[in-house]
Amino acid sequence: MNTSSFEHIVRIQFNALIMTVTKRTIKSKKRQFARRSKREVLFCELSDMKQLECGTTDNYSCDYISFEVLNNTIQVSNEKLAVALHKLSEKQRDVILLRYFQGMSDQGD
Repeated sequence: MNTSSFEHIVRIQFNALIMTVTKRTIKSKKRQFARRSKREVLFCELSDMKQLECGTTDNYSCDYISFEVLNNTIQVSNEKLAVALHKLSEKQRDVILLRYFQGMSDQGD
């Protein structure tokens, strides 16, 4: 009988310990969640500039119209600009592309 009462006491102590650990773990997780929620912001609440800073944009070759100028490939993303450039003569188009996309000028330094 003595052994079973000892086992019963050990089980009661073990259950009390488990309850204490469980309560403290729950309290700790709640505090951690509260701290984290103070710093977190929903994406829908971010300003447009913050969203741009946090994200990236994928660029694909199909999003550009390519022009070959002096062994350089210049990619234009604006479709209206690309159509306008196609309407120019090859020499005019090359000058504009080199000047505005490659930063070259027609003046000697």
